[in-house]
Amino acid sequence: LVFAAFGAIVGVFSGAIPQIVRQTGTDSQTFGLALTLLTIANVSTMAVGGALARRFSHRVILLASLPLLWLTLLFILTGTSEIMLFVFLCAHGLMIGVTDVIMNAEGSAVEHDLKRPVFTAFHGCVSASVAVFAITSSLLTTNFGTVSAACAALIMVALASYAVWRNIPARTMPMTGESTAARA
Repeated sequence: LVFAAFGAIVGVFSGAIPQIVRQTGTDSQTFGLALTLLTIANVSTMAVGGALARRFSHRVILLASLPLLWLTLLFILTGTSEIMLFVFLCAHGLMIGVTDVIMNAEGSAVEHDLKRPVFTAFHGCVSASVAVFAITSSLLTTNFGTVSAACAALIMVALASYAVWRNIPARTMPMTGESTAARA
């Protein structure tokens, strides 16, 4: 569900791009620059996600990052200026980076615990969710506005957060110097 919720966030954003551009009055070049900032924030935050995982459990980080990821999406979807767009896309990139690192770290731990490959299914779930929610978002934002698309993503985030709360143990990444073999 976490991978599906992540895909829902990405899909809702993707499907809402024409509406976001229109309501912020952004031209193509400026929007491209804003997306570049999102990407830089995303990639640069991945190291922070790893550092957080050494201090807090995946469970705690996901319970914080999933709602924050959705909240940054909501701010993007309701923003009305280019400045707001830049600020919110940067914050969104930060939350994407943290969530991505932690969900993959937990996915790896789950795969290790199950002793069978499951990562392909997790990533397939992201891809399918992006596609479904991009189409859904496009339809919702066109007919009912951007908040309706945010609500669709919120349902997935709520389900994923509940699943994390119920099912993910409080595990952390090994400290520097501790090998994966030593954990097993």
